[in-house]
Amino acid sequence: MLEKLLRIVVTRGTISSAELSRRLGVSPALAENMLHELTGRGYLKVVAGRCSVSCDRCLMYAMCQGDQRPRIWVLSRKGEQWLSSVDMRRGSALSGFR
Repeated sequence: MLEKLLRIVVTRGTISSAELSRRLGVSPALAENMLHELTGRGYLKVVAGRCSVSCDRCLMYAMCQGDQRPRIWVLSRKGEQWLSSVDMRRGSALSGFR
């Protein structure tokens, strides 16, 4: 399930924690715990105060208004390397069936 979370972060770009928990089929609290765990282990990093998209094009724009800024996670280099290694292992495992 942690792999699925990482892949959602990669493919979706921005996603609310409610949507993330829905996609994972877990409670919002568990989704938050998973994000915290992956961040602590270095697979995700929190983007603090900088975004790659201008505010007028961001899907999270409405959530940024006022004092409640959303937390935005991105895959770290360690996370990218781990997902690549998983994909490579799966690719080599599947090559025996061709």
